[in-house]
Amino acid sequence: MKELKIKAPNTILHDKQLKLYDFIEDFVEIESKTFLKIDKAKCKSKSVTRLSKNGKIIFKEHHKHCPECSSKKIVKNGYNTRKLHILNEGYVTTYIERYICKNCGKNYQVDMSDVVVENNNITNEIKDIIWKYYAISKISLRKTRLILKSIHNINISYQSIEDIILSFKYSNKNKIEQYSGYYLFDSLWIKINGEWNYLYALMDSKYNTIINLKMASSEKEKEIYTFLRESTRNQSRKSVTTDLKEEYRKPIDKLMMEHQFCQFHLQQKINRDLKTFIKENNLNENEINKLYQQKKRINSIIYAQTIKNARKILEDILNNKKNYYKPIIEICEKTIQPYLKNIKQNCEDSKIERTSSRLENMFLKIMPKHIKRKMKTFKGAETRAKLTLAFWDLKNMKSYIH
Repeated sequence: MKELKIKAPNTILHDKQLKLYDFIEDFVEIESKTFLKIDKAKCKSKSVTRLSKNGKIIFKEHHKHCPECSSKKIVKNGYNTRKLHILNEGYVTTYIERYICKNCGKNYQVDMSDVVVENNNITNEIKDIIWKYYAISKISLRKTRLILKSIHNINISYQSIEDIILSFKYSNKNKIEQYSGYYLFDSLWIKINGEWNYLYALMDSKYNTIINLKMASSEKEKEIYTFLRESTRNQSRKSVTTDLKEEYRKPIDKLMMEHQFCQFHLQQKINRDLKTFIKENNLNENEINKLYQQKKRINSIIYAQTIKNARKILEDILNNKKNYYKPIIEICEKTIQPYLKNIKQNCEDSKIERTSSRLENMFLKIMPKHIKRKMKTFKGAETRAKLTLAFWDLKNMKSYIH
């Protein structure tokens, strides 16, 4: 019988399922009896690969190269062990591969900076999920700890969770080098240890993104001026839309920006004044109806298409004072007439926002009432606001920004 020459695999042929490493020596990194499972979904690092081997978690370099000489002539040189909190795995001992470079003799281990911070045992993946839990649902430390323990098999302290929240660094991923120059500014009251403080916020109205957030202990003109100046340094300064607070006026004038009064807040003030007048004078139903009919004349000033038309209506009211109730005349003389340009600034430039409603909406999202009354430190309040803002900003920024 003719003798046949058959290529044999690298190992002795037994009755078993053949693997790629049986035929190609380059793949003999592991023993043929052991299976290595690559957990790509569980390790998002581009430089580190996570493996599961006989129940052990191993981290290896994705692309082996010497950090000293960049040579690819690298061989394994054992493992280092490190206990880490890993999502859905718990507090486990991990094995970090060591290597030696044949070219320069450098001995090193896998760079774990993408997986966990140095001198820390809580992986970055856990930090990301804690940040997302707070940003999306504003859950407490107690609830966060319960979810981590019951769902993700992670048992860490309340203080560790608090430290992770405070370690968040906000950076706008869609960073804009040059802002539009059209801004919205407001401050939010936040109670810290029983005392009211303020969260300043400046938004670019064109790009629908927050430029800066800062905690302050007061609303003094000097602090507001410093915040606006630093937030718009080396940027265009065209206009700012705010509510009617007097503390905002001088700083904006000093920065030589056009100042638009929020028309929504103006109407709120008018309504408050009229309700006070009705209550103090005990008006009957007919008188109340007449008063609110006269209020429509003020609304026609606010919503006039041009400053010229608004001024014409205002003059008509003031020339016929005897036909109007006292609060209508007082509103026209003390609020509308002195600040008509600020109220109708948007008629001169259509890019100017006539209300600060978008900024008010942002405040409601990042710091709702039940949260802003429970803060304990400036850093905690500011960091939590920025943490929520990172997700709010990513969702709401206009799509044409890159």
